[in-house]
Amino acid sequence: MKNHVKIIMGFILFSAGLLWSCSGDDDGGVKEGTPPVAQTGFTTVERQFANLDCSFYKPNSEDYKGIVTLGSGNDPLDPSEGSLNDGYLIALAGKLADAGYLVAIVAYRDEPPVGDNWQNWASNATMLAEDLSDVGTDIAGEFGLERSDIVLGGSSYAANALISHSAWGMGTFADTRGFIAIMGSSSLETAQNIKSPVLAFACNGEPYESNYGQSIYDNIASASVKSKSYGFTDATCSGHSTSNAWQDVIVQKVQAWLP
Repeated sequence: MKNHVKIIMGFILFSAGLLWSCSGDDDGGVKEGTPPVAQTGFTTVERQFANLDCSFYKPNSEDYKGIVTLGSGNDPLDPSEGSLNDGYLIALAGKLADAGYLVAIVAYRDEPPVGDNWQNWASNATMLAEDLSDVGTDIAGEFGLERSDIVLGGSSYAANALISHSAWGMGTFADTRGFIAIMGSSSLETAQNIKSPVLAFACNGEPYESNYGQSIYDNIASASVKSKSYGFTDATCSGHSTSNAWQDVIVQKVQAWLP
């Protein structure tokens, strides 16, 4: 019982300052019902994996290097279905697909309001992580890859949910390669307890929690997890924002995980 209370309190302490919404750019997404569109090195199509709508990016070469599933930002107080139209994730997905990875931007499930005391934060973070994980597993089964070939990722709200679930959750990340946290932040205790390798990117002065980017990495307690992780706090940008320059670095770090 004491451990259970500690886990729930960890979620609540982590979450207390996270009062933002960041669902991304609504331009440039793959529209429902459109046929696959040929790109330089990949095709895109909207389809379902694990009973969830996804924008799916498939390399033209069948020598697939791995799988990346991505979730958008959202309103943490009352998260709606994940967006397929986040411009930053669309650009990143294209670069990853060009590099040989099967990529899905996932319309993760609509989640309950977090509650007056943030009592639903833990279950919402679990739901989001499970949706991204289940999509990865479904893609792996269809294309002949393994759980160890899967990388999860998210922006803003989704990044924070993944960080929190990695620290306090119950094994959703098991056997996956790790996760990407774009504009992700956490409390010190949560950062210390991260149990899966993470690529953490944030601008200087991320306003919602005290640990982000480089400090997420610095505070990981597990030496084995830290050795496979990376953190970057970008001094060229500030606040709850992104830089396009991160995308090439993210691709490089994913390639180091899954060459």
